[in-house]
Amino acid sequence: MGKSTLIIVLGYIMIFGMIQGDMNKITEKAFQGTAELYENIQANIVATSLAEYLVCRHIHYGLSDTTISNGTWLNSTVNADIDFHAHSSWSGFDTLLISCVSLCGNIPYTCRVSLNSRTLSIPPIFAAAGLFSALSIVSVDTIAQIIGNDTNMDGSDGDGTDLCGLSVSNSVDSSTVSNEHSGTNRIVGTGASPSISTHDMSSTDLQALADFYETVADSSYTGGNLPPGNYGTQLNPEIIHVDGDVHLTGNLNGYGILVVEGSFYTAENSGLIWHGVVIGVDSNTIEFDLGDSSTVFGSTLIGAPNNAGLNLTGTPADTTIEFIIEEGKITPQQDFTAHVLILGVAFESLPITAKVRISDEWFEPWGTYTSPSTANLNDGNQHSFYPPTEYAGGTSIGITCKSWFIFFGWEWEKMEVSSWDNSPNVIVLRDGEEIPDIEPFGEQADITDFLEYYIDSESGTVTLADNQVIYLFELWTTDPSDPAYDFQDLVALVSLFPVEEPEEGAEGDSVVIGLVDEIPTELIYSEEAIQMVMDMLNSGGYVTRSVKNIQWWE
Repeated sequence: MGKSTLIIVLGYIMIFGMIQGDMNKITEKAFQGTAELYENIQANIVATSLAEYLVCRHIHYGLSDTTISNGTWLNSTVNADIDFHAHSSWSGFDTLLISCVSLCGNIPYTCRVSLNSRTLSIPPIFAAAGLFSALSIVSVDTIAQIIGNDTNMDGSDGDGTDLCGLSVSNSVDSSTVSNEHSGTNRIVGTGASPSISTHDMSSTDLQALADFYETVADSSYTGGNLPPGNYGTQLNPEIIHVDGDVHLTGNLNGYGILVVEGSFYTAENSGLIWHGVVIGVDSNTIEFDLGDSSTVFGSTLIGAPNNAGLNLTGTPADTTIEFIIEEGKITPQQDFTAHVLILGVAFESLPITAKVRISDEWFEPWGTYTSPSTANLNDGNQHSFYPPTEYAGGTSIGITCKSWFIFFGWEWEKMEVSSWDNSPNVIVLRDGEEIPDIEPFGEQADITDFLEYYIDSESGTVTLADNQVIYLFELWTTDPSDPAYDFQDLVALVSLFPVEEPEEGAEGDSVVIGLVDEIPTELIYSEEAIQMVMDMLNSGGYVTRSVKNIQWWE
């Protein structure tokens, strides 16, 4: 073999050797990269899974202030902490921080979570009775009582802290109920009589609690079929859940927690005796009628988004009232009181004001009608008004609204529309009528957004009580071809309530939805009964927490 040939062969050998070495290094690096990628993904999965596990343990078992270490969990080393950080006395929520560190091979990964939570094993007890709704209606017969003074379950005086008799969701309802029961001892407790306070819980909070109790109930019933009889004992209280309206025909005695997802009525010669907590919730409106010697020791909590009625008489409150609608105004045919609720406003960012007319009297409950800068209803909130007195049958009621422009401090009117003068810019809806199918202008809310709780899910028609009317106002244009002609610039609900005159020869003023029963009904706050319920929940591990504002970061 010549020298040149030998040189060529040796050159090829060296080149192939170098290529083989590079390929080995590439393979080694690729394997190393794949291993690191696997370890990184595994560490990520382990840390986030452990964080999710701790969130679940906290929600269902109250886990807090705990450290977890494990060297073999999913082939990884993990260390985790769930720590209490702060408490808000205003909202009742705790802030907790969760930190999870996992090590898979040589790759570490850290996952952190912050969350706000509040114990839901039992709701805050504000009073002997609590209503959670945009509109609370309370009817207490002359021989019925709501008592916030602490009382033992045997009827003797308790040693605990006294509470208010009644607690409602807003100051307007508080003032109205207080006026209706002024000068009586029907609602007693701390402070002056009637003993009434306000709270900041919503019907949504109460519904979440009812949903939880359904999952841990000792007995569950559907279709409102709650049989009369005995439920639980003082030593062994129970959780009873009922889905549907209950029409109690017989006597029911129980200890623990009674949850009714629907209204509750007691028939003649029937009664409820309950020791603990009674909860009533519904997705729209709810009425709790307790009578014929019904008594609750503990606390009674009733909630629904639209309105909640508590009737301590034994006969469901009759809100039936005849009225006519003519040229947009409502005219009841018998003596009445009223409630006006602005459900919402959708008018871009421009202000809207409104006032209420009853006969020839004008009311400006939401601020000066001609001052859009101070009386603007376009603020994302609902607004309520109870006229201050009763009115004779034949008296008409209506609403007038005005849209405005504001520019560099200058204010001028865009359009005024009244339900009093047969305006084409007002639509009036009663129960069962079709909801207008009108596309909202731009990105504004739809009519159905404001009528969420007033729509029949099957027919799509409006669902109202016999005493209610909905107004839809268009405050931009009178041209039906204009895209802005959408009738949700202001949406209002008007509710009418009959006034019942006392029987001839009877003393006292007329009352709203006033009924008479011969047997007393009482809702009585009992710290002993509440403590019994708390002991039952704690011993049974019945703890859940309402969690919000969960934030994750690495």
